Amino acid sequence: MSTETKLADSTTPRAPTRQRRAFFSGRAARLGYWGLVAGLLALNGWLAWEARPLADLKTITEWMSQERYPAAEKELRAHLRRSPHNGEARLMLARVLAARNDLLGCALELHQVPDWWPKKHEALLREGQSAMLVGRAKQAEAAWRACIAHDSLHPTGPKEFTDSVKELITLYNVEQRKDEVRDLLWAAYQEAAPTEHATILIMRVWVELLKNDPTESSQKLRRFINAMPDDWEARRALARNEMALGNEAEATRQIKVCLQALPGDVRIWRDWLAILAEQGDQAGLSAAIAKLPPAADSDATIWRYRGMLREQTGDWQGAAQAYLRAIRLQPSEEEAYYKLSIVAERLGAGRTLLGLLGQRTQDGFVQRGGKARPHFARPPGRHHRVPHHQAQRRRRVEGRPARQKLVCETAE
Repeated sequence: MSTETKLADSTTPRAPTRQRRAFFSGRAARLGYWGLVAGLLALNGWLAWEARPLADLKTITEWMSQERYPAAEKELRAHLRRSPHNGEARLMLARVLAARNDLLGCALELHQVPDWWPKKHEALLREGQSAMLVGRAKQAEAAWRACIAHDSLHPTGPKEFTDSVKELITLYNVEQRKDEVRDLLWAAYQEAAPTEHATILIMRVWVELLKNDPTESSQKLRRFINAMPDDWEARRALARNEMALGNEAEATRQIKVCLQALPGDVRIWRDWLAILAEQGDQAGLSAAIAKLPPAADSDATIWRYRGMLREQTGDWQGAAQAYLRAIRLQPSEEEAYYKLSIVAERLGAGRTLLGLLGQRTQDGFVQRGGKARPHFARPPGRHHRVPHHQAQRRRRVEGRPARQKLVCETAE
């Protein structure tokens, strides 16, 4: 076979291949062209639909009064797509969602109301209430806290302020956060108008009289945790409630979950030590105290538990030091005073409580001239004039025994 015949045979199949490629390329180009045309037509149609005249908010309000909630929601969402910072439309959409029993969606919409909107504080109050109804206590607390926060440029109205404080007190009561309740009320007393002072003082008394049923509180707290597993305040409260109900295993499990997530939180360690002390687990208490974070050195309750551990091991001197440290950090720590009085008796009749307080210089007391004084008291001298009533008291006790004189001057 000649070379020309071979070349002809090798080039013959390529012609149909080129034709097929040209055919498919042209077809793809035509399809792409018409696809682009269809896409542009669809885009123009969508833009025309979005640019259509919308029902005004007054008309939508009438629809809401007629319970035409689907139509109202559709129009309000269209308003918000055009103007996301329209606070009035956002509030109306939240009311529509609440009427349709979508409380979580209602809370999320209220959260997006701009900070500068005139009804922002009302939105925060309603956001917290909606979140609480679906068990999101952590979100509700954040909203109410933001509502009562001090802002001279955007002051909170009296009604929103009082209602938010009441809601926070109810939540803190369920979670047994008594210290935060007291701090909240006194902060509210300073921020509230004079006409609200009597109401806040009554609430302060009401808080002390409130009593919670541990079973009922546990049900609420489990609902909070199911809605938001990272609600550590609810978990701490649940652990305390389960301990009160005698469910030691569940209490231990809940507090260990908190410790694993927040190992540096002193409050969680405080709860863990309380559980171990109530269980009578001396070895566990000792191991837990050895693992405390550095921040625990500034907590009075932690020092009280340290004193209890030292007392159990017979270290009365160390226990006294721990109780004194707790009293110095928190003078209202009543149990520390009680424990210290017991330790003082253990140390001997000659070591009275006042004498023990006077010798602990590292815990805030100093010894000056044989007289025990707090470290913040200035001794009489050239720059300190003794008040007249103190001078009279000193003259009256000059003839008494030395021990009575020490007690009197220490009390001064």
